[in-house]
This record gives sequence, C-alpha cells and structure tokens, in this order.
Amino acid sequence: MPDTTWESMFLDPSDQRWMQFIALQQHATLFHHPVWINLIAESYGHIPFIFVVVNKQGEIEAGVPLMKVKGTFNKKRWVSLPYTDHCAPLYKSPEALDFITASIIDLGQEQKINNIELRWAYPAHPKIGQVSNFVLSRLALLPDEQQMIRRIKSNQYRHIRAAYQKGVRVEWGTDHEHLWTFYNLHIRTRRRLGVPVQPWSFFKKLGESIIRQGHGFILLAYKERVCLAAAIFLHWNRTLTYKYGASIEEARYFQAMYPILWTAIRWGGERDFSELDLGRSDRDGHGLRTFKRRWGAEEIPLIYSILTQQSSQFVRRKLIPVMRYIIQKSPVWVCRLSGELLYRYIG
Repeated sequence: MPDTTWESMFLDPSDQRWMQFIALQQHATLFHHPVWINLIAESYGHIPFIFVVVNKQGEIEAGVPLMKVKGTFNKKRWVSLPYTDHCAPLYKSPEALDFITASIIDLGQEQKINNIELRWAYPAHPKIGQVSNFVLSRLALLPDEQQMIRRIKSNQYRHIRAAYQKGVRVEWGTDHEHLWTFYNLHIRTRRRLGVPVQPWSFFKKLGESIIRQGHGFILLAYKERVCLAAAIFLHWNRTLTYKYGASIEEARYFQAMYPILWTAIRWGGERDFSELDLGRSDRDGHGLRTFKRRWGAEEIPLIYSILTQQSSQFVRRKLIPVMRYIIQKSPVWVCRLSGELLYRYIG
C-alpha cells in the first residue's frame, strides 16, 4: 500500500526537482525533458505542467508531464504528451504508480476534464480505457559494429552497401541550413501522403532549443548535389530517437534512407546509447513494421490509457480524411497552410 503521507501536486517543467528526478530514472527520455515539453508548449500554445507524487520529505516518488490542450469546441483536454509517440510515467515503485494513476483520475473528475489521453499503459482501473492502435519499435544498440551487422537482416545490409555503391553520401548537420533542407523535403513528403505539415516555426525552435543545445542532429543523404532523404534524431539519457524522416520519390531507387539509419545506429552504439527508438507504427502498417524489424528492432504494443467523458477527436476522425484528398491534389502551399491552421488540433 502507498504511504498515506504522499500527496500529489503540480510542478512547472523548469522546476529543478523534476530535472533531478528524471536524471536518475533509467527509462526517462528526451520526451520527459523540459526542453521538449517547452518546445511543444511554445509552438502550439498549450499549457504544460508536471504532475507528481511527493513523499513527506518533498521528494518525488512518481511523475509525468502533461499538457492542457484546448480541443475543438473548447473541450478541456489533457495529453501526455501531444506530438509525442509515447510518454511513460516515471516512478520509484509500483505503489507510486498506482497512487499517481488514482490521483490523475480524481483530479480530472474534480476539474471536469472532458478527455485525458495518457500515452502509455497505466494500471488497470474501472475508469481507464485502453486503446492500442500502434506498436512501438526499439532497437538495442551495441558498441561493436560487427555485432550490429550480424543482428540486422542480410538484405538490409545489402541495401546499405548498394546505396553507397550508387554514390549516396551522408552528411551530418546541426545548422539552420541543414534544418531548412530537411524541412523542404518534409513538405514534399507530407504532401505526397496528404498530411498537414508542422509549421516551420516549430522546426526553427527545435533547432534552436534542442539540436543546437546538443540533444539532436540531422542526417542528410545526397546523390551529388541532390538531397534525396533526411532524418532528425533526438537523444538524451542513453536513448536515441528517430523522430522525423523525409525523402523525395527518387530516394527509393537510391535506397537513401538505409545509410542514414546505419549512420545513426553506428553513432549511437559508439557512444554507449542503449537503444534506438524507431517510433510508433500503425498496427496495419505492415510495410513499415517489416522495415523496422529487419534492422533487428523489437515491437511492443503501444497502449494509450484514455479517460473520457465526451469525444474530442472531431478533427482527427472527420476532417483529416477530407484534408488528405485536398492536400494531395493541391500546391505545396496548401499543405503548409493547413498545418499552420490546424496542426495544433491533431497532436
């Protein structure tokens, strides 16, 4: 049973107690870090807070970052965290996890929150529903390159060698120009998929507050002077995260994404990172899931814990299918504009 002297409270993301707590948590990632939380809040106008359980000495026993998101029709919504594939609660004991789960439920009811979306599997509770539309892929990293080569499928390594033989070279970047090159590929990729693109202001802040502060980098694959593909990787606390990728259609012929991922895998292994987080995939996204598995990644069900009184998913369920058709048939500026206007509602 949890200590009856425990209590729950809010912290600001900049509170040093939170930073001290997550620095000691093995499973903390950059998504728990104030730099990521503040980036999301400042880019989309959401209100961040850290929900924690403290003991009688004031020490944090459990905690999770959350964000107050203004939903459609002014519905009150909490998310941990928007624009983030997963954000697990951090805790010192199972009792602390149970306590913070019950506290979130009680507080949500007290403040009449219409929807709470916790992007991880929380303990079973009558008022928590669980949704699992995605899987999460993680690749364990090793310092020995030959061991990593033996772990991946042989055809995967052949694709890496073929890309180099076709003249693909990978450049490392952290500057504005590298981010802008990525963003232009990103727009083209999103338009091809019929998906709104994040505003440039978001990526500009990402570069300033995270990448150039030593928590990320950009890898770009070139054939001569043409950038075929690019990817943004973020890192903290021994977890390397593949966050964004983009490419032009010709990249498939040159197999340009293979040397990008291989470069990141080698970099992470050499620096003693424990894993590469390859992000979530739709359960029915068999092609992408197979691609990740061939690198040696392991899948786990990605379970979201939902507390809802009323649906707040109008934009994502109703508007996005219509937007997909419009974006694919429209000029690039339509993709950008749709993101500027609506992306804050679809995280």
